[in-house]
Amino acid sequence: MVAIDLVHNTYTSDESHDLIFELLDAKISLLGKKIHSHRERGFEVQDYETRHEYLVKTREELRQKLQGLGGEEFKVHCQLTVDNA
Repeated sequence: MVAIDLVHNTYTSDESHDLIFELLDAKISLLGKKIHSHRERGFEVQDYETRHEYLVKTREELRQKLQGLGGEEFKVHCQLTVDNA
């Protein structure tokens, strides 16, 4: 197993917003590309679509929550863990 502290710091509201949404947007974009690629090749895409919809919904919920918190600073921690399936 490999664990990486990808993000571990305190950020302003704007910095937090930029960092979190860049990460989410990158994953959503990657899933969109996989969905398109798999569809063109005739493969099943339901799992990718479900995950894509979940992340889009979660991103919007998070956006609303962060907007309601104002200009505070936030601790952002994101650990990436890679392990055998």
